[in-house]
Amino acid sequence: MTKGVALVTGGGRRIGAQICATLIEEGWYVIVHARTSVDEAQALLDEASQKANGEACGEVVKADLSSDEGLAFLIDATKSIIEAQNAAGLGVLVHNASIYNSKDYASVSLEELRLNNRIHIEVPFLLTQSLSPVLKAASGCIIGMVDTSLGRAWEGLAHYTASKAGLRQ
Repeated sequence: MTKGVALVTGGGRRIGAQICATLIEEGWYVIVHARTSVDEAQALLDEASQKANGEACGEVVKADLSSDEGLAFLIDATKSIIEAQNAAGLGVLVHNASIYNSKDYASVSLEELRLNNRIHIEVPFLLTQSLSPVLKAASGCIIGMVDTSLGRAWEGLAHYTASKAGLRQ
């Protein structure tokens, strides 16, 4: 029997890495998306593989989600991995990739606001839309990671909390 396949964006460190480790412990084959934390993501998978007597527990996919090309690469890689694993589809999609930087409201540029909206709203929307057939094939679920600041006004985080509120919706 093949393992279910999960995709976690921003899975190389912090909360994303813990989500990946938990999914692996529960028997999932995890696609760990990373932009800069590729080494950390690979170390997570190597450790999990050692615990599983050398069995592969997942793959790292490096992609910069700020670009359409990076997003397309992640989508194509995910579909290829699902096929290579002979899985029914994608069982779990976790939208965890995030940008978090505190900055005075008056100094947030339009480019920074757009990047937050890109990563927290557009990417989850487009990723879900593109992977919908493989999610449906496995009766998969989608999880959007928001934040404890949701619904609150935090100094220096207007651009962040606004885009996370968009993800929640």
